[in-house]
Amino acid sequence: PWPQGTGGVLLAVVITLVLCASILLLGHAQVPWLRHGVRALLGAVVLVLCALVLPATLLVRPSAPEWNLAMCDVGQGDALVINTGGQGGWLIDTGNPGSGVLQCLDTLGVRHLEKVFITHAHEDHMGALPEVLQAIEVGEVLVSGGFRGAVQAPLRVLQSGEQQQEGSVSFTVLGPEPGLLRGASVNDTSLVLRVDFHAPGGPVSFFTAGDMESEAMSRLLTPNPPQGISVLKASHHGARNGGSELIERLHPKLLLIPVGAGNSYGHPHPQILEAAKRVGAQVLRTDQQGTVTITFAHGRATATRIGVPVR
Repeated sequence: PWPQGTGGVLLAVVITLVLCASILLLGHAQVPWLRHGVRALLGAVVLVLCALVLPATLLVRPSAPEWNLAMCDVGQGDALVINTGGQGGWLIDTGNPGSGVLQCLDTLGVRHLEKVFITHAHEDHMGALPEVLQAIEVGEVLVSGGFRGAVQAPLRVLQSGEQQQEGSVSFTVLGPEPGLLRGASVNDTSLVLRVDFHAPGGPVSFFTAGDMESEAMSRLLTPNPPQGISVLKASHHGARNGGSELIERLHPKLLLIPVGAGNSYGHPHPQILEAAKRVGAQVLRTDQQGTVTITFAHGRATATRIGVPVR
C-alpha cells in the first residue's frame, strides 16, 4: 500500500515534481548529453512506478496463511468460514448479494463447501446464497427450525442438540429451542452454533448466534450456559439489542464484529464495545480490519488481516 500520512503525500509530490521537471527539461535541453540523461531519469522513474503498481494491482493476489476461522469483509452482513482441511470449508451466512463472499472464499483457497449454515432469513445473512450455490460445490444447506426464507435448494433443518464432526472440527446446535419459536421475530429464529476446533495444544471453541437478540438469548442459554468459549461473534453486528450479557457471561478472548463501515444503524453500539473491554476481549471488526483469519495453535489465537476494509 502507498505510505499513509505526511510521508505518503511528500513521496507523491516528489515523484510528480521529478516527472514534470524531466518532461520540461527533455523539451528544452539543447545539450545532447543532458537530453540523454533526462531521458534516462524519466525512464527510470516510470519504470519504478510500473514496478510498484503493476505487480500490486495485476499480478500479486492476497492469499491467506494457515488459518482455522475467517471473518469475511462483506460490508453490513455476516459471512464466516471454517477451515475443514484441504480446500474445503463450512460457511456460516453469505452476506448481501454481490457483497464479496465469493472473492473472500477464493482468497482463502476454499474451493468446495461441505456445509453452508444460514442462521436466519434476512438478506444480509443469506442474500448471496444463490451466487455461492452457482459458483461453488456445496454439500448441504443447513437452517434452524424457525427458518422462514425461500431458497432454491434442498434445506436440512438442524435440531437443537445435534452434533457432527468433520476432521478436526465439530459443531453443536444450541438453538433455537422449538418451544421458543412461537411468535419469535426473524432475528430470534437464528441458528445458534458452537464450533469446536481440535487444535494443537488443546481445543478452542467458537460461538455464534446470528442476529438473536438479548431476551431470546437469555431464555435459551440461562438454563445451560455454554462453557469455555474463546471466540464469540457479536450478535446482530454488535447492536445494542444483541446485548452485552452474553459477552460478560462467556468472557471470550476474541470478539468478532462483522459490520459495514459508516453504517446507518450505529453498529457496533458503544455498550457492546465497553462490555468487551470489561472482560478483556480483543475486538476484531471488518469495518476496521477487513477480512480477518484466525489461527489456533498451542493455546494461542493469531489474527491476520487480508487486505484492507472495502466498505
